[in-house]
Amino acid sequence: MHSSGRGFPLPIPVLLGIAVLLVFLPWMLLTVTAEHDVRQAIKSYDPFALPEFRIRVSRTMKYDPLGVLGRGAQAGFWQWTPAGMVLAAAGRPYFSETPEAIACIVGAGRRAVTKIERYQDREGKREVRFLYRWVEITPPARALLSSAPDPDREYEGRALLVKQNGQWRVQWMDTPHFDKPMALLQDEAAEIQR
Repeated sequence: MHSSGRGFPLPIPVLLGIAVLLVFLPWMLLTVTAEHDVRQAIKSYDPFALPEFRIRVSRTMKYDPLGVLGRGAQAGFWQWTPAGMVLAAAGRPYFSETPEAIACIVGAGRRAVTKIERYQDREGKREVRFLYRWVEITPPARALLSSAPDPDREYEGRALLVKQNGQWRVQWMDTPHFDKPMALLQDEAAEIQR
């Protein structure tokens, strides 16, 4: 038993560890909270999580076996006839048809954030770089895009968030590995309709 009545002094490494913990714990909590807020904002942004697949092709255009019409026919979505494109049974779950056009009625699939690479607050906005994966890819997206998403690969994305009613919301987003092939497909389909 110690008789002097004084407490045992803590060794210097323990004191340093406590000091580091006291300094970095608030920073770690803020970082984890900020990353959670960013992830939640992106996850709840439907154009990211459930991207649209807006494609409409004229039923009476010239058939090109190497273009969107050929890729759709090869996938079994439609057939070319002398009177124009006709929606096939395999295409009915994904497309609707009118006398003028065939249009996609499903999205491209589902995406999920896998990692927040970095973010930076600037002028009341938050710039974010993140990685994501395709969780599901619909048959139209897989067949018609010139560069279909790969579910085994991570893709890069960027977003700009703004605070609204105390929560971060996506103001702008760029996911080039999907956005660019989708824009090319829409341009090709629009060209066909001219």
